[in-house]
Amino acid sequence: MDETRASTHMDALEKIAVEVIRPAAVEIDQTGMFPRAAMRAETPDALLDAGESGCGELVMLIAQHMKALPPNAVLEVRAYDLLAAVDIGAWCRMTGNPLLEQNLNTKPNRFLIQKRG
Repeated sequence: MDETRASTHMDALEKIAVEVIRPAAVEIDQTGMFPRAAMRAETPDALLDAGESGCGELVMLIAQHMKALPPNAVLEVRAYDLLAAVDIGAWCRMTGNPLLEQNLNTKPNRFLIQKRG
């Protein structure tokens, strides 16, 4: 795959990830992140470095880590998988665990997920 085509493909994936994950009532600023007011300021309660885990493996790791946390605790997930934003967003919607923050501008990508109360 040539560089131009790969770049176009990546741009399309990022656009899809933002459209799929963004809650309808929350606007995303120009950096692709939720506004600062909507972010959790304090340190997460636990960290999951998922590395390059993708799709099924990624959501299973998240589910295992969330199970060990008390209600309302926050898990920080770091993932390199290009579609992690889509997978994590879908998992959060299906399980009712709020996705508090996502940062797709860092490597690895960073997500803050709150365990539902």
